[in-house]
Amino acid sequence: MAKIPPSMVRNGYVYGAKLIRKLPNNILSKGVYNLGKLAPDFLPSKHDIVAKHMRRVLGESAGEKEVEKYVKEAFASYAKYWIEGAQVLTWPADKLERALVCEGFSNITEAVDSGQGVVVALAHLGNWEVGGAWLARKGYPMWTVAEVLETEGLFEFFVEQRELLGLKILPLAKDTGTILAKHLKEAGVVGLLCDRDIQGGGIEVEFFGEKTTLPPGPAMLAYRCKARLVTAGIYTGQAGGETGYLAVVNDPIEINFGAKLRDEVNRLTQVIAKELEGLISRAPSEWHLFQPNWPSDSIS
Repeated sequence: MAKIPPSMVRNGYVYGAKLIRKLPNNILSKGVYNLGKLAPDFLPSKHDIVAKHMRRVLGESAGEKEVEKYVKEAFASYAKYWIEGAQVLTWPADKLERALVCEGFSNITEAVDSGQGVVVALAHLGNWEVGGAWLARKGYPMWTVAEVLETEGLFEFFVEQRELLGLKILPLAKDTGTILAKHLKEAGVVGLLCDRDIQGGGIEVEFFGEKTTLPPGPAMLAYRCKARLVTAGIYTGQAGGETGYLAVVNDPIEINFGAKLRDEVNRLTQVIAKELEGLISRAPSEWHLFQPNWPSDSIS
């Protein structure tokens, strides 16, 4: 099969996003959501991975019909995520501010206002970019990290879109940690997705009843910068703002700054994993993780 030129891939995203922004939000979101439910039938390998994830989240008591329901809803939710991510750029500032209700917002504001940085540990849950845009509107802009994509120009496009929302995106590089540490020491907010060990070599934890590894970044940064560490999730389709977004920021995780770095990072990463379990379990179908995440996922 001929490889699609990188420029064509990038242009597909660019012009697709422009088209999405011109279409009515309610009609488009509902249509895409329903179409998304059909996707698992055409992507059997992805279907099987998501089904494994849903079984872990739902527990042993979940039957196949229930698992399949959540699998279809996960694909539908992910399709809706892309639509809403493009359309939020067209929202007036006041609509964005009303779009979301945040439980535990003071867990961020109290720290920043007193001069302490905050590390927010996130999962690929709901629409975290909308949460980041809302934070920026409230005066607490979030910095985050993104892996550079192989397709030429596509990474720059995604960075541009997210920075228009008020997020600061750093490419994953050798000096990224140093830059984030400086920002935290200046009482900044850093959000890090940490439910998947993309680079490998992470900390072994128990996550939904099975051993895997998760990245040490959030715990490491919080410890080294004496920052506040919280976990958070954002959900769509729940009672929230005028467009139905609900964000939840958990209470700060206690950090023992007197403990050895390695021991404390290991402990904190397990605590993060446990709290992410709770956030994901609140809306399993909004967990947008379509890749293997446990060693057993690669076993057919």
